[in-house]
This record gives sequence, C-alpha cells and structure tokens, in this order.
Amino acid sequence: MQLNLFLGANLFPNWGVAHRAGFAPAGVPAAMIERINHEVADAITSRAIRQKLTAQMMEPIPDTPAQFRAHIDADLARWASVIEAANIKIN
Repeated sequence: MQLNLFLGANLFPNWGVAHRAGFAPAGVPAAMIERINHEVADAITSRAIRQKLTAQMMEPIPDTPAQFRAHIDADLARWASVIEAANIKIN
C-alpha cells in the first residue's frame, strides 16, 4: 500500500511524524534501561554518528526513558484519532 503524504498532510495539518527507536521487552530492569539509554545517548550525540544520521535527514535527539514513554503515549493518542477519523480497519 502506498500512502499519499500530501493527502495526509491536507487532512491532518500540523501533524508531525517522528520515528522513535528504543523499545525493550517488558520486565527489563530499570537499571539496565538507564544504562542502555546512557550508552545510546552518548553514541548518537558523538560527532561521527551525528554526522552520519544528519546526512540521512535524521535528527538524533536523546531523551530519558520517561520522556520516551511520554512521546509514545502521545503518539498512541494522536494516531488513534487519525485511525478513527479515517475509519481505518484491520482485515
């Protein structure tokens, strides 16, 4: 299926889309999540990695696990309304 992004932009103005990466299975200890978060933040803010990502039109933005959860919760709420407004159904 191909999505017409221009149509989507017209239907839902002022809606930005961001890719977020950072999921872990349930039950991973908080200390491990914090450690992984710290290591990833260090990596994506390094000069070499930042240059590679920005060359691919990506903006690395490190955040805390709590900030990440807040983004995911907001995305779930936002896209639920889009799915409902567009009457999207799963076959």
